[in-house]
Amino acid sequence: MTHIEASQKIATNKKIDLAELKHALTQRIRGAFHVETVGDGKDSFTVVAGCKSNIMGSLTYSFQLNVLLKSDANHARVVINGHAEITQSAKFLYAIGLLAVLVLGLFPGSIDTSSSGGAMDAFIFLVIGGFLIFDINSKLSEPQICMERILESLDVEFGD
Repeated sequence: MTHIEASQKIATNKKIDLAELKHALTQRIRGAFHVETVGDGKDSFTVVAGCKSNIMGSLTYSFQLNVLLKSDANHARVVINGHAEITQSAKFLYAIGLLAVLVLGLFPGSIDTSSSGGAMDAFIFLVIGGFLIFDINSKLSEPQICMERILESLDVEFGD
């Protein structure tokens, strides 16, 4: 599980309507992610979303965000915090992939998994483990990066 936190202060000459800001924010989030639910609150609401459809579908990760909107005469503030986690189905697919590599190691001429295995066996499993850790971390950091870009685009739209 990874913590997501992003904030943007928007400087403006007029007071921004929070309903308009919420609509713009949720539309951008819908463009980047598969949104399941959006809360009803005007200035504080929750968004539950997941990875947009890709080769594995929307089973890679899911996240929940708590959004707080504030506005006064000269500024608007958008604060987002929440968490992202790998879904159970993605964990299952990673385990099946690792099991497939182990089964392939049983065939002659592939990875030597006998009791007299050497450094090549350890290297193969280190590479697979490194790939899994890198892939999971990159997928879990994607919502944070997208939220920061979405908030910057809100500053461009509503700011001076």
